Amino acid sequence: MIDRVAAGWSLSAAAEAAGISERTARKWLARYRAEGPEGLLDRSGAAHTIANRTDEGHPQGDGRRGTQPSSPRETRRSQNIHG
Repeated sequence: MIDRVAAGWSLSAAAEAAGISERTARKWLARYRAEGPEGLLDRSGAAHTIANRTDEGHPQGDGRRGTQPSSPRETRRSQNIHG
């Protein structure tokens, strides 16, 4: 796709020939121009940070939300974990 655009193809024609959307072709071309061939390597789709992650030292750091158990089962589970 990059070679086609460099050879004078329109972005939409190069994208269609490659079987990708024009939006993806534009993104790949921008990465190639900014980073060279390394910009086209696979990238992880995983988030780099988790916005609402609870600090490990926090009392609720066991991953549960809220401060009160919401059911009898959670009450028993909380007693088993914390008591």
